[in-house]
Amino acid sequence: MSLLLAAGASTEVCRVNGCTPLLEAAANGHPGCVRKLLQGGADLAAKDNDGKDAFALGAASPIGANAVLAVLREFSEAPGTDGVTTTIEKYVQQHKIAQTIEKGLKEALVSQPQNPYVALATWFKTKAESAATK
Repeated sequence: MSLLLAAGASTEVCRVNGCTPLLEAAANGHPGCVRKLLQGGADLAAKDNDGKDAFALGAASPIGANAVLAVLREFSEAPGTDGVTTTIEKYVQQHKIAQTIEKGLKEALVSQPQNPYVALATWFKTKAESAATK
């Protein structure tokens, strides 16, 4: 990556789906590549054809999501990136919610293995009631 960037490779070339190298690196959970691309001038605000940015793609990555989001957060908090931190926090929160739902479903399926929807609804109701009493 460093050699390509040093040789003048573009950080903004797009695939048919609109993904730049930064978006691909974020989507595939490669924090080191994300860092190199941002250091090389990649556009943090770039979006693919579906309107997803590096934060959304990074948060949805099955591997390396937390590390990718940490790098994106680091670069978004640099001077001249006003308003981006809110976007990052939104995606970090969505990622945490997805992890919570997955954990809840696993726990709930122990008690309701025949119906995952009832199991998850029961788990959420229990958690909500517990939070309400605090």
